[in-house]
Amino acid sequence: VLLNSSSINDFFTKVKVLQNVIKSDKKVMNEIEAIRVSLEEKKSELEASQVELEALRVGLEEDRQALTQAKQ
Repeated sequence: VLLNSSSINDFFTKVKVLQNVIKSDKKVMNEIEAIRVSLEEKKSELEASQVELEALRVGLEEDRQALTQAKQ
């Protein structure tokens, strides 16, 4: 792209455009990384909640069985 410049002004204009594109790309990459980190944190929280819910389900099932046996 730069080597196809028709003049020195065109060259520097293209350099500036490329710098802006690189800056924008870095910003987008940083935003994507922040989103990835946030998603990993949320995934960990959901996995912890899932473990807790499973423990509660097991406890409820044990209580249900105990009540069933107590009725008999």
